[in-house]
Amino acid sequence: RICLAHPAMPALYVLFDTATWLAPLKKELDTLEVPVVEWDLTTLEVDLLAEPPAGVFFNRVSASCHTRGHRETAEFGRQVVLWLQAHGRRVINGGTPPGSALDMELSKIKQTVEIGRASC
Repeated sequence: RICLAHPAMPALYVLFDTATWLAPLKKELDTLEVPVVEWDLTTLEVDLLAEPPAGVFFNRVSASCHTRGHRETAEFGRQVVLWLQAHGRRVINGGTPPGSALDMELSKIKQTVEIGRASC
């Protein structure tokens, strides 16, 4: 087992839209003593003109969040990921190029094109 906790280790910021889906991940990270800061993008206000905090960011925003009453959260999440990456922050599940993970989830056309490429 790898110990991820370290006194000088920056926090893991988890970007999410559904708290119930975060619970199992949070429980495991607590077991590993990983410092976690929750960013609920359905309510969080982010100053995109400021520099983001130091740390590692884990994007858990779901493209289907609109079905749970959070119509604009996926697009806001994409913008937050782009802001983080523009400041050199490591974003897990941010995509390459930046923001493409959510782009892929949100675009049926992109999904269809990629499926076509993979099946050739």
